[in-house]
Amino acid sequence: MGDLYHGSIVPNITFLKPVSKLHNDLLDEVVYLTANRAYALFYIWDADHNKRTNKWVTCSIKNGICTYYEQFPDQLRAFYDGVKGYLYSVRNKSFEQTAEKDMYVSKSTVSVDNCEKIDNVYEEILRIESTGNLQIVRYKSLSAEEQNRIVDMIVGYIEKKQLLLSPISEEAVFISTYYREAWEKAKKL
Repeated sequence: MGDLYHGSIVPNITFLKPVSKLHNDLLDEVVYLTANRAYALFYIWDADHNKRTNKWVTCSIKNGICTYYEQFPDQLRAFYDGVKGYLYSVRNKSFEQTAEKDMYVSKSTVSVDNCEKIDNVYEEILRIESTGNLQIVRYKSLSAEEQNRIVDMIVGYIEKKQLLLSPISEEAVFISTYYREAWEKAKKL
């Protein structure tokens, strides 16, 4: 295994500390890393730019290729254009592999071996897409049925989280800003 990557907007990191919650485990805190450089780019998340502290990453890795799925028109551009960040790389230091093949975790602090500055995450993502090492499923390429399924899924999320009752909460502002069609549909229910 080669380098593992960790995306962040935070500069000058020399050690990655375990501060993320392990999926499906509220107790363990870990450092997440991936063997897929393109996938790590999507974790360069700017909370101020995107109006949401927690990352909203809609991609997966299959057969070594990262695929990003837009859930609203121009999602990729909205989330990443103009965002600056860093890809930190770490050489294999006996990380635990997760259920996802290209994902790894460490429960310990990890020293960084290299840092690559990314001046515009969106442009870097498009560059990688042009090489064939990343696939982007754009919202406009989806059928009307697929688009409606996404809208209905987000309406369900709005209802489950009761976001209409707290429209100025961070989560409600995020959803109403980016998922306008779902927000309007939820308001009519």
